[in-house]
Amino acid sequence: MALIIYKTEISQPQQFSDKIQTLLQLIHQGMPCTEALIKQKQIVKCNSEEQFIEMLCLKLMGSILLYLHQLHLSVGTGKLLELHTQDLWTLAVLNNHNSEKERIILSEILAKYNLVDSNALNKIARFYHRYNLDYPAINLGASFDEKLTLYNVICYCEQAFTLSEETVTTAYHWATQKAQNLSDFARYFCIYLAWVNSQSKTLTSPDNLIETLAPIVNSNLNCPITESELDVVALQQMIKCWYQDGNNFGFSGFTSGLLSIVLNIDLKSEDVVKDASAYLDALQTTLRSTSCNAYYMSQSGLSHHYLFNSQRGEVILKLDRQGYLSLFSHWPSPSIFNLHL
Repeated sequence: MALIIYKTEISQPQQFSDKIQTLLQLIHQGMPCTEALIKQKQIVKCNSEEQFIEMLCLKLMGSILLYLHQLHLSVGTGKLLELHTQDLWTLAVLNNHNSEKERIILSEILAKYNLVDSNALNKIARFYHRYNLDYPAINLGASFDEKLTLYNVICYCEQAFTLSEETVTTAYHWATQKAQNLSDFARYFCIYLAWVNSQSKTLTSPDNLIETLAPIVNSNLNCPITESELDVVALQQMIKCWYQDGNNFGFSGFTSGLLSIVLNIDLKSEDVVKDASAYLDALQTTLRSTSCNAYYMSQSGLSHHYLFNSQRGEVILKLDRQGYLSLFSHWPSPSIFNLHL
């Protein structure tokens, strides 16, 4: 036999679990390629069915991100493996043919698993068009996760602020100058809008805002590392141990931390650094004393997200494939802002 999955010789695809067999139907040429691997002389070994699926997709497409054409959906294999077998089977059926009734079923599955299809992601293009903006150069080569970050930021900004073309255009150009990638662009864009919204007299420019808060952001980037996936129980134990060692949870990156702080303090304050420190203390208290209320794989399949409820909004911890567990975002309720820009 040429295919071995954790000491088990695979002589036919039917030996895979129902979920894996369904996933092979979703992957273009997935089943024929699997059958060819079984018949070949060279032995292929994988530690798990999940590892085999990743290997297969990399072999066929050079990526673990699939595009399901009939569903207009980009999704990672890790995310698909998170779906219940019945829901995965439904996606496979809908990927072959879908009527108006079936599109309703699809929308329910998308909502259930926090998935965003291409039709929804077109919000980005519509946003640029509405404000007569070009795609920023850093959009070229942007990862799917970066595009999702931009999508989420646009959704949030449209709820939190009443936008004018002048302010959006200025924010766009300022963010373009600051950012090294599309995720940073999205966060800087939102930071600019929050600064304008604050009408702060002490922070004379968005650059002054960054200069003021940079030291406290940079001192909060330390995060724990794990070698395994975390369920809710293991997550809480890891959080407990991290705090017992005298550490605070750090942010996923500079712009993640900066945006979280900017959105959750009063920028009109006479001492924003003091307020930022108080906010971070309260945030750490929330993580120490609150249980994770939901967790799921990201749409790209490259990270796990753990959701916590705070008094101001939703806090998300992210566990990436390198094992870093960090503060990814803290979105306060958009109603906190809602001023005309």
